[in-house]
Amino acid sequence: MADGSGFRADESPQERPLERSPLRWLQGIRGMAVVAAIVVLAALVVVPRTSEDEGAGGPEEAVEITTSTGQETPVDPLLDSDGDGLPDVVEVVGWKTVGGRTHKTDPQNPDTDFDGLSDGEEAGTLVEKVGAVPLYAGISDPTKKDSDDDGLDDLEEVRGWRTTRGFTFVTDPMKADTDGDGLSDGIEAGALEGGDDATRIYAGYSDPLQIDTDKDGVDDGVEADHGTDPYARDTDHDDLTDFEEIVRLGTDPTNADTDGDGFDDRYEVQNRDSEGLDPLFYD
Repeated sequence: MADGSGFRADESPQERPLERSPLRWLQGIRGMAVVAAIVVLAALVVVPRTSEDEGAGGPEEAVEITTSTGQETPVDPLLDSDGDGLPDVVEVVGWKTVGGRTHKTDPQNPDTDFDGLSDGEEAGTLVEKVGAVPLYAGISDPTKKDSDDDGLDDLEEVRGWRTTRGFTFVTDPMKADTDGDGLSDGIEAGALEGGDDATRIYAGYSDPLQIDTDKDGVDDGVEADHGTDPYARDTDHDDLTDFEEIVRLGTDPTNADTDGDGFDDRYEVQNRDSEGLDPLFYD
């Protein structure tokens, strides 16, 4: 039987849900706002740096390179595993030279071509870095022992090679004929006379840095064609310079008596008119 409360006498009264007050509603909204703010802050912390941020001087991001096992692994862009002065990333991805060449070297070997010069030495000075590929001066080819194929190893050309005449020359490892006289640096060095890999000594045919070694007016390349000595102005010692004999007279600069008549070339030239002599004809 129901009493005035609306419940039967044998039933336990149940509490009715309370209506939410405006105060509690506002508190709930404020709590949700705090949570949202925390989420936004956390997102800002983990957002990766943009290219503009990197340009502001921040640390460079790690990049991925493929190792010798074929696996890609993140690498510190400044990591230089072999200590050759070139970052691993640069050696794997490749770097350019002022001469227009692109080289890729071994990041685990400081001297990729085993020529005695480190890859960093052969790269030379860093000129500029445009994008991911840096530009180096390019002293020599880090993948070849003899970059210009002139017969002299890069190590010799960069650090100098000696001759039996007592001279030491530093030549261009990227230019087979450093002085442009028509003779390669290897030919001007001459025959190997002694020394070891670090200090080879050559005969020294001519000066690889001078077009005309003896300043006689005949380029070294022309002297080589005529068999004359680039270090001697008068190869056959007949008192006529190699220039006079090759250019003016047409006599043999390696034979004091061109026509073999018993009179040396100079005597015949001096007495051409008075005695009717000719250095080119047997008199």
